[in-house]
Amino acid sequence: MHQSWGPGFHGFDRGGPDPKNPGMPKSRRAPAPRRSSSGARRGSPASDLPPLDSLVKPVLRGGREFLQLQDPLDAEGWASQVLGAWFKMPLPLPVRLQFEPKIRTEIVAAAERAGSAESLAVLRAFAAMDPDPIARPAAEAATRLGARGVSEPAWAQELRHPSEFLDASSLTDPYGDQDGYYL
Repeated sequence: MHQSWGPGFHGFDRGGPDPKNPGMPKSRRAPAPRRSSSGARRGSPASDLPPLDSLVKPVLRGGREFLQLQDPLDAEGWASQVLGAWFKMPLPLPVRLQFEPKIRTEIVAAAERAGSAESLAVLRAFAAMDPDPIARPAAEAATRLGARGVSEPAWAQELRHPSEFLDASSLTDPYGDQDGYYL
């Protein structure tokens, strides 16, 4: 029996039953995988990666703000927020496992290619994120840019060699979900 719920809606019997599975309407079947223009199967991790260029450019533009900063903690906080936005993105696990290292590699490479004071500021901020995997390549790329004479942000020296440590405390919520560290 066919029931109509309004113009354009034809229920789940759209297209009739699937001949391979008579109890399953065609509209409920998973679509067959398609091949992309590069020949990779659509649905494979390589073809499902978000366009990295659209994520890299805004990050590098963020370096403009860094040149005005005086407090290295602001730069470190920004880098931490960017890394947090990439962490466990809502992507299928195989795609996410490719995305996380690839976005880090792309950011470092694009910043080094740009060779500007802004990109050096971005690299210095990411270099402070040790033990994150972006820290070492970012520090190495920043060193190469500095050696080429690109001017360092005012806060870079203090971020690489922090001031004297005085005291710290930590706080854990009662359920153990979050830890807070206060320096």
